[in-house]
Amino acid sequence: MSAENLGISGLIGPRPAPPEWPIAPEVEERVPVEKDRPSLGDLNPLINFPELTRRESIKALVRVALEKIKKYDGVIPTRLESNLVCSVRFPTAIPQLRFVARFEVDHLTSEQINLLEKLVKYTYPVKVRTRVGSDGKDIEPESYPPMNPGEMGRSKTAGWYMGPDQTPTDSLHAGLFVYKDLGEVSRKNFLEEGAPAKYILEVREVGMYQTDLVQFVIQVASVLGREKIIDPGELLYEVYYDLLRLGLKDVDDRSIYGMGDVTAQIKRGLIFPLANLDLSRGLGGQPESVLMVGVPGTGKTLAVEELLQQDTGVLIIPIDPLELLKEMSKDKDKQTLLPRISEVSKRTGKRVILHMDDIEILAENDNTHSTLLNLMAGVSESGFFLIASTNEPEKIPSSLMQPQRFGVLIYCGLQSEKVRHEILKIHAIQASSNLGIPLFNSPRERDLILSALAAQTEFFSPRYLAQIINVAKSYLLERIAKQKGQLAGLTEGDLAGYTFCLEDFERAFIYVSSVCDRLGMKKRDEQLRGIVRRFADGHFGFHSNGASPGNFFESLRREIADSGAS
Repeated sequence: MSAENLGISGLIGPRPAPPEWPIAPEVEERVPVEKDRPSLGDLNPLINFPELTRRESIKALVRVALEKIKKYDGVIPTRLESNLVCSVRFPTAIPQLRFVARFEVDHLTSEQINLLEKLVKYTYPVKVRTRVGSDGKDIEPESYPPMNPGEMGRSKTAGWYMGPDQTPTDSLHAGLFVYKDLGEVSRKNFLEEGAPAKYILEVREVGMYQTDLVQFVIQVASVLGREKIIDPGELLYEVYYDLLRLGLKDVDDRSIYGMGDVTAQIKRGLIFPLANLDLSRGLGGQPESVLMVGVPGTGKTLAVEELLQQDTGVLIIPIDPLELLKEMSKDKDKQTLLPRISEVSKRTGKRVILHMDDIEILAENDNTHSTLLNLMAGVSESGFFLIASTNEPEKIPSSLMQPQRFGVLIYCGLQSEKVRHEILKIHAIQASSNLGIPLFNSPRERDLILSALAAQTEFFSPRYLAQIINVAKSYLLERIAKQKGQLAGLTEGDLAGYTFCLEDFERAFIYVSSVCDRLGMKKRDEQLRGIVRRFADGHFGFHSNGASPGNFFESLRREIADSGAS
């Protein structure tokens, strides 16, 4: 059968192909654009598109997609990658990156196609093109270019494109392609017995939120495997947290030692009441937004990251205040950030907590300050609550520092000697484990060194305590390199027989002490404590590391126990 009979002669007619046409190389074969660890807001997969040039970004998408497909017994894709492709309409144009998930199945029922159509309509909030035409009748399978332009001259396809209603459906087009490579088989018996056995389905995307893209791929896999669409809201919730957690540091109770009371207060004042809203209101309670105050490096962001590792039953969405500023500078009809978050809240059925570091940035801008006030004025109606943090509460207007805005005020202060000792120990153990060498010559040596460091690091924030260990590690490697007579190319074998010693920590302590302004930290810590005390009137707040008042409940507990016993 000729190309003319298939209706694709205009697309595969003679034309010179560009030399060394870059056809679909895997992203692993490309030099990635690597970045330093981004902020929480940068990581947020709900409001960010995939970075198709970053190896780690693609790995995260693929990992979550495959894990969920296996969990829900879907069909495993034969291809799941980011690749380069040229437009078949403009073959000399600059190639573009896109994400592709390819499935191959032996059978495809009409019911499955119907489910795929429903899935496409749910995925794209625009007019979509499916197998059904505007007259309500099935569209005959049509021909269109295969995914790889290099197959153009030898591939005769037939099937359907399902996605945003734009034509023609060239290689750069986004959506779901369902087709067969027919060879000499007519389009008309596309679904009939005797046609080629293998059906090919491809999700092709160039611009979709990370969560939505992964969910789309998982849903297609589920339809092909189980003939079932997974609950979209629940799946979106799962995919969001799975993707977000892959970008976070390994955070647990040990790595945020000394901040447990902070996370506990956030849970009591906001998360538990919000996740159980009807019950909370029945008990006369109400969730309250949280403001954390403290000098830099005391673990405010880490406390939120620890919460993100847990299934809280709510959506905690990190937002960069600078991104919100940029959003507020746009015309209202062009804003996407808050409408997107509202949409996700409705789709998942989950209440939303916005997390923002350095909230004073917003308060300094009149436009954004007004938006924030309006947002927080009716938090129970809007569905948005805040976990915010600041190092400069004096820059926040008094209109925001009110119990009806932030009902929970938490001071994150500098740690006690005991807590500093534990933080140093945690980071030292991690460094030892990473290098694969003993931490010290003996437990007594370890206790002596770390205890001395803890005693001498008053007014050091956890950030500087971690830096001492990191610098000590650098001095250890420097010492080994000098003894080995080589500055580079050290292997794990070269580390054998070595351990941290007093000299490493002595040099590290001297170095970090020279850059840590302890007197300045002390002064600023005292200033912030005073500010928090002034604002705390009418708030349910506490000092995260302050001394506890005498506990009269202990004697009361004994009295009740004695009374019961008698």
